[in-house]
Amino acid sequence: MTRSQGVFLGVLFLAGIVHWCLFLQAGESFFNSGDWAKEYKYFAVLQESIQTGRIPYHVSYPLSLMDTQRFMAIPETLSLFWPPTLLLTFLDIQAFILANILILYSAGFAGCLLIRNRYRLSPFVFFLLFTLFNFNGYLTAHLAAGHSMWVGYFFLPFIAYFLLKILEEQDGWAAAGWLAISLLGIVLQGAFHMFIWCLLFLALVLIGTRKFRSRTQILAAILLGILLASLRLWPALLLGDVLRGVESGYSSWGLLLNALIRIQPWSLEITPGIFFWEYDFYISAVGLIFILVFGIVFRFYRDKRLAEVRYPGLDLALLVMLVLSAGNTYQWLANHIPVTLLAVERVPTRFLAIPFLFLLVVACIRAQRTIQPICRKPVVAFVFLAAAVALLILLASHSYAWRAAIVKPFHDNRLTAPLIVRLPDAPYIHRLHIAMLVSLVTGMGLAGIWLVRRIQCSAVRNRYKKQESYHG
Repeated sequence: MTRSQGVFLGVLFLAGIVHWCLFLQAGESFFNSGDWAKEYKYFAVLQESIQTGRIPYHVSYPLSLMDTQRFMAIPETLSLFWPPTLLLTFLDIQAFILANILILYSAGFAGCLLIRNRYRLSPFVFFLLFTLFNFNGYLTAHLAAGHSMWVGYFFLPFIAYFLLKILEEQDGWAAAGWLAISLLGIVLQGAFHMFIWCLLFLALVLIGTRKFRSRTQILAAILLGILLASLRLWPALLLGDVLRGVESGYSSWGLLLNALIRIQPWSLEITPGIFFWEYDFYISAVGLIFILVFGIVFRFYRDKRLAEVRYPGLDLALLVMLVLSAGNTYQWLANHIPVTLLAVERVPTRFLAIPFLFLLVVACIRAQRTIQPICRKPVVAFVFLAAAVALLILLASHSYAWRAAIVKPFHDNRLTAPLIVRLPDAPYIHRLHIAMLVSLVTGMGLAGIWLVRRIQCSAVRNRYKKQESYHG
């Protein structure tokens, strides 16, 4: 990496830090906005647990839409086992939320760098990946609405990176393990919905790919991901029936197009009780054209430079996830198929995040292979620069319009905090302990396999060096 490249990446990273600080109105309270008052209760319980050393098995009054006192069974809360929760020892809740978002933003940036380095993305293409991934309307609208668990989104670059390695048959078994760990990272944020979408997407890719080895590795990633996430999944099953009525997805092409290219107010009510943050996916006309051309059109474009990056194994998964996010398809499935996990997701427009992320990544990979030779022409360079500036301005405008403090509260916004209490509930506590043990044993097994592989690789390298020195 050259010095100029390092400066460029550093500027981008700092721009993201500034964006999230301004978006969350650092220094000003956003707990009177959207769902943040509800989230405050979750974080208050975690803070009491960290500061007192008590495990929050139960709380003093029912929480969440599941109406339960079993705090550690609620899958949408930040996990006590997420290491940065230790910051609650000395940070207040609002400062911790900002710190956690910045930590996860940094993780997401690292994931984007992995993609950049592997596919040798130019500064312009990486800029598109960085801005469209970090500042799109889907993420900013949900965080503005108080969906704190949506920070699990920042693990999606790792999902894309390791899945593509499997499809490319490049160290696929190691990639399967890291893919499972990425799924654990998502579920530890309370992004239970996103975890389910990723499992569904991986299952569809497993069906869609023709390579037996890739299928086996994807299946291993799914199973390992479920085992690692047992500490969140198995206790959550005790909550019972979670069906609250499934809404329809994007009801028309016009609604989808507006969600992608128009900045709409948060108060726009699409159906009774469902506001626009559930539909917003603003990427601007610039971003939409980029993804349509390089993510979809170039999938079928006859060019030998694209032969290795068509990724046919993704086609079925992308198509199904797009279909599920539109119309009443998912609503019908959830109402007619007795599978609990189907009923968990109430608003199917949220599914769009996964195909968007993969289309964005493959669009960047294909763009790098096709536009790089013409970038040195002054006219082309000027057009690309103008497009980049326009994209940045448009996404910044959306973030300003949707900044966290702008959304009015739609629940009781009194900042009351439940207390950790002790209740006789042996079945729940025993199940939780067993689930923790399953996750721990799986994690230790993966760590052991990784360590053995490292030792073997180190031994091979040392043997090779000795042979070279001997022949030299």
